Amino acid sequence: TFLTALFAADKYTRDQARGWEKLPPGRQRYDLILVGLYVTALVMTIINAPFEDRLFYTHRRVPSYWSLAPLSGGFAGDLDRYLAFNFVRQIALGLAWAMASGHISLVTEAAAVSQ
Repeated sequence: TFLTALFAADKYTRDQARGWEKLPPGRQRYDLILVGLYVTALVMTIINAPFEDRLFYTHRRVPSYWSLAPLSGGFAGDLDRYLAFNFVRQIALGLAWAMASGHISLVTEAAAVSQ
């Protein structure tokens, strides 16, 4: 996730260096949204990392911990928060991937047409 955020920021700075007026309209907004989505995914990953470690070590100690009823209140609340942040992360990554894939195919088509 860090690398994708870095690459999106690099794309933004390269497009900025070319000059926004020379690029198709909306490119600056597109680049900003792409960077924002990848940074959102990165932040959600960083927030979730400690709980992912906790889940890993809990599973190592008690492999069937999830089937024990009821889960403690604190753990259940942390799990709900983890799932919500993970959902946001997956949505941000999915949207960013779709945007980047669509942009690549548009660039490829434009290059094929211009030849």
